[in-house]
Amino acid sequence: MTGRRWRGRGLVGEALRNLIFAWPRSIGMVVLAAVLLGTLAYVEFSYAQRLITEHRDLVAQGRNVLVVRANGGLDAGRCDALAGVAGVLASGGIRPEGVVSLRHAPGTRFQLAAISDGAVSVIDPVRSKPVQRTTGWTLGAAAAAELGVGPGAVLTPTDMPPAPVSNILSADSRFPELARSIIGIVAPSGVFEECWTEFMPGALAGGEGMLRYWFREADQLDVDGALPLNEFSRDLSAEFALRAVRYLWIVVAAVVFVLAGVVTWLRRTELALYRALGVSSAGLHLLAAVDAIVVFAVALVVGLGVAMVLHLTIAVEWTAEVLATGLRSSVSATVLAAILAPLWIHVTSRTPIADALKDR
Repeated sequence: MTGRRWRGRGLVGEALRNLIFAWPRSIGMVVLAAVLLGTLAYVEFSYAQRLITEHRDLVAQGRNVLVVRANGGLDAGRCDALAGVAGVLASGGIRPEGVVSLRHAPGTRFQLAAISDGAVSVIDPVRSKPVQRTTGWTLGAAAAAELGVGPGAVLTPTDMPPAPVSNILSADSRFPELARSIIGIVAPSGVFEECWTEFMPGALAGGEGMLRYWFREADQLDVDGALPLNEFSRDLSAEFALRAVRYLWIVVAAVVFVLAGVVTWLRRTELALYRALGVSSAGLHLLAAVDAIVVFAVALVVGLGVAMVLHLTIAVEWTAEVLATGLRSSVSATVLAAILAPLWIHVTSRTPIADALKDR
């Protein structure tokens, strides 16, 4: 073989032939690297999925909802008009109207409340059918269950005329106080005690300032989140950025690098033969680089594939964000390992050729 043979395509071809003829070694390295990269991807998939699920649960519970209160109440018309402002999903008012008992259940007292159409969209955003404003009553789900009634049943509150039940409102997650209430859906007129406003994702940050300006004429304005402070103030993006496993890809790359060093040491006699045949250190580096790129690329595909299948068996849903997280970490670990692995060649090549060939 001439020196020219060991340049360019010749070295790449030689590396590929080595991978094929030494298939037990190649498969073993692929399996070990795939286990490590797949585990990394699975851990990232699971962590990202948990945070995304928590975020969606918080949104469902009112993460993007702000509640405005003021001394003397809030203008009902301005409250519902917020629904037409950019960045606002829905807005409506709530006005408690005391307690009431029913003639057929005189010993039981229920909260009585008036809410606007817009408030229904905020309090019960997953309704399959819109609530119709009627002369009938709307019951909170807990009140309906306690009374054993549904739409069409007639209720007769004390000191009020009888009226049918028109709607059942599920308010447990966002406004549990309304769950056991008898509710009237009213036009946005007069004064509401509270104004509930739900913002679109990304618009919540400026929501408080906008609401304070919108109700700037109100006295002693107070703006709070619908969720408890410890949940409302959570920054899930920051939690993800500071996650405990954020540097795991470096650890995985280091372990793969060590495995590559073990394999390189086991090949020291083979590498000494190449040196005896005139292959330079740069040529050996190219051989090792092609070997690492092929092996680690196959391991990445296999590991990611297995991790995705395992994750799909337990995940409720699959999102692009979850995929991107696992893919980014696994690819980063693969690239780092592929860059570092050929460096072992230069450690092994320090051994004199004669000494390396003695083991053959």
